[in-house]
Amino acid sequence: ARMGEIVSIPPEQPFASTLARGLLDRFGPRGLARVRLLLPSRRAALVVQEAFIEVSGGHPLLLPRMTAVGDVAGDLGLVDGAVDLEIPPPLDDLRRRFVLFRLVRAVDPTLPHEHAFRLADSLGRLLDELADEDVAVERLSALDRDNAAEHWRRIARFLDILAMSWSAIEAEEGGLGASERRRRLLRAVADSWRAAPPGPVVLAGVTGSVPAVADLMEAVAHLPQGLVVLPGLDPEVDPEMVTKAGPSHPQWGLVRLVARLGTEVAGVPVWPDGDGGQVPRRRLMAAMARPAAALGPAFDPVAALDGVERLEAPDVATEALAIALTLRATMESDARALVVAPDRQLARRVAAELARFGVAVEDSGGRPLDQTPPGIFALLVAHACLDDDPVVSWLALLKHPLARAGRDGATCRRFARRLDLALREGVEAAPGWPSLEAAARSETELATWFEDLERATAPLRACRQAGRVSFLDLLDAHARALTAIARDDEGDEGRLWAGTAGAALDGFLASLGAAARDAEPIAPAAFTPMLASAMALRPVRRVEAAHPQIEILGRFEARLMSADLVVLAGLNEGAWPETPDPGPWLGRAQRQSLGLPPPEQRVGFAAHDLVHLAASAPRLLLTRSRRDTGGAPTVRSRFLDRLDRALARLAPGTPVPSSPSLAWALAYDRPEGAARPRPRPEPRPPLRARPTTLSVSDVERLLRNPYAVYADRVLGLRPLDPPDRAVDARDRGTLVHRALERFEATGQAAWPADGLERLLATGRAVFDASRLGDAVVALWWPRFERIARWLAATEPGRRSDILDVLTETTVRAALDVGPMTVTLQGRIDRLDRGAEGQVLLYDYKTGTPPSKREVSDGDRPQLPLLASLLQASAADGASLAVVTLAYLELKGGEPPGSAHIVTDDAAALIARTEEGVRRLLGAYANPAVPYLPVPRPEASAHPDPYAPLSRDREWLDAEAAS
Repeated sequence: ARMGEIVSIPPEQPFASTLARGLLDRFGPRGLARVRLLLPSRRAALVVQEAFIEVSGGHPLLLPRMTAVGDVAGDLGLVDGAVDLEIPPPLDDLRRRFVLFRLVRAVDPTLPHEHAFRLADSLGRLLDELADEDVAVERLSALDRDNAAEHWRRIARFLDILAMSWSAIEAEEGGLGASERRRRLLRAVADSWRAAPPGPVVLAGVTGSVPAVADLMEAVAHLPQGLVVLPGLDPEVDPEMVTKAGPSHPQWGLVRLVARLGTEVAGVPVWPDGDGGQVPRRRLMAAMARPAAALGPAFDPVAALDGVERLEAPDVATEALAIALTLRATMESDARALVVAPDRQLARRVAAELARFGVAVEDSGGRPLDQTPPGIFALLVAHACLDDDPVVSWLALLKHPLARAGRDGATCRRFARRLDLALREGVEAAPGWPSLEAAARSETELATWFEDLERATAPLRACRQAGRVSFLDLLDAHARALTAIARDDEGDEGRLWAGTAGAALDGFLASLGAAARDAEPIAPAAFTPMLASAMALRPVRRVEAAHPQIEILGRFEARLMSADLVVLAGLNEGAWPETPDPGPWLGRAQRQSLGLPPPEQRVGFAAHDLVHLAASAPRLLLTRSRRDTGGAPTVRSRFLDRLDRALARLAPGTPVPSSPSLAWALAYDRPEGAARPRPRPEPRPPLRARPTTLSVSDVERLLRNPYAVYADRVLGLRPLDPPDRAVDARDRGTLVHRALERFEATGQAAWPADGLERLLATGRAVFDASRLGDAVVALWWPRFERIARWLAATEPGRRSDILDVLTETTVRAALDVGPMTVTLQGRIDRLDRGAEGQVLLYDYKTGTPPSKREVSDGDRPQLPLLASLLQASAADGASLAVVTLAYLELKGGEPPGSAHIVTDDAAALIARTEEGVRRLLGAYANPAVPYLPVPRPEASAHPDPYAPLSRDREWLDAEAAS
């Protein structure tokens, strides 16, 4: 017969304060110290400790001996020290992961090392779940394979080796996984207490989802002075209906636990006596989970919604700001607020928004080590030294606040910017480490600094060339490079290890070295993802004084909590509840045969937490966003849908009130008054500031986008390509132009007999020297071969009466346009000279050339303008007659090339073009004429690199609206 007592605190009552008040009444101030109080987590212990102080009125108390039994990270040895000494010590999580990594690689040596390392983590989670559910790991080898799919039979090889060897491995390592150790310890404590009752024991706030904890609850319930306090058990719930609803019902876990403890829901008294609290709110929450046909206790829906608001934001940023504004308004009183956000990214956003008001609140979940400044710095070092194309990683690393590289911070940052600019000067895509070396050699001071970096990182960079490297050797070389780049001009790298995050990185690297002491050699490319994967599981929590009114917690941490305002944030499917994830190892049938709970049970516990928090909150705010951080649409939580359906059934036309904080958030960063967009800019620099030297392409820009000429030639602003830009058509054009230029460098007018072979050999040399990568060369080289064959077939006809061929000829001439003289200059791709001063101009186009109409109308004046400049710059008054203007289209497709004659009357087109250009330049020689951005959008180039500078979205929208 049970000698202890089982009671419950219903959902509408604040659990911690009700528990503290009841224990104080039951045991008195002097008797509390004799009580062992077992709670689900260390966070819950802190909450109950504060509750004791609150209910005692600040009078001195000897508090109960509180221990967390549901938190594997807690000090479970405090439950019973004598029993704890008999259990093997815990096995470090990182060490266990490397042991499992070795097992995975032994089963399938073909797996990439980083993939095997991720699988080792999921295997560790499977071991923890088996331990939590009291399932022996040896049972994995007994799973039925006859009717399983082929892919699962392959997976079973991993499970077999785990079942056969894991117990021996634990014995060899001399430790147990945290969940397995908790299971053994709690079982041993339960057996010990059954044999020798320890005195008053209270187990409170535990839902019994872990069998070992439920077994301890059962033992406490049978102790002479045992007391089990259940959290959030609805005294009016129908157990039969809950059983039919299944594991996703919020009361399912508690109803099953009550049955295990040998009693019925109706036989569990509410403690202390009397419902109290917001009974209508609790009944509304219960109605959410009931089928539509089921009847429940009557209640007033309007009273249930008193203090409840909802907020549906367009995006996560607005949701976070709206929550922060609500919290800021709450701070005007003495009210306490609690934000519960299972989505850690949303929690960090709320904390960041609160910082705008000078309110420092740290997310209790902390920040993963790989997202802290020292962690990011460590990963950048690995990327910079081990990636195939490290240019962007090097620039990011050298611009990181912790980077010093043997100099002071300002010098390191200045050198990094100069290196960045030098890298962007080339026309080819970033070719990797050689481009870094070439860019650094552009300046003597920069070269000296970069040589120091090369020496410091040489051991780690050398690892990249090896097929397999010892993990410890990689880790040691990484540590050397890490400290070398963090070290300043005085040899001090202390900034890297300073603060909570720096200390966490130091401890992590030490534990990683110990955990990987016997790891197999790995591919160097796997080191960085393995390092990032391990760092992501290390949370870093800053040690700061908590804000007295605001807390931001995860769902598990918020259990047993209450506040004047409770914000349940991120109520979307996948976050609340989380998407049930059975893992990659076991299907539903295998889980059922092992006796593991269905994944839907997690939905039920998420629902229980929501109901408990929502029912006990005087003020409740339910928030979600319609789009996630990536802009993808979200699906709102099923709990919100159930709430709406329950209200529609019980109180039609009574919606949940909307929170005004959404309007606050939408208006917060908006300027006061109506929008006043700036008009299209009309810069009018004085005559002395206007450019006196222009290129032929600048003339086209003056026609299409004068603002680009203003930004480039007057302001001196030039767009920079990203150092990691993708290879594009510009690079192909550069290769073709360079190959043809080198081929024609001999100055031979007639097409040689071996012209095709020589052109292919020249092109091959240019392509091989381009450093654009084997894949790019393999894609473009066949096109160049087709171009070469087409030229070999057509060039003899074009060169029949040619004296010589000149390539890349620069021409320049000064034009008097009234108040100023403008020098125009350009470069002719190919110039063929015939007898009697006849000249043929060709422009190579690897893209689509201008049409005859565009050239004739003056929209694309480049080629006839080059001819005009050639005639104007002829020496000694020589007469040059440009008789042909043509584009050679060299795409390498089908057909591989074609010749486009621009006009039959070249002289007339050249004269017309020269006259038009003079008028154009004369117009811009007037200080009153503005350099307008994109006066003709239909003829402008897209994209326009200067569009953001002109704030085009502002004036384009304003002009469209007018």
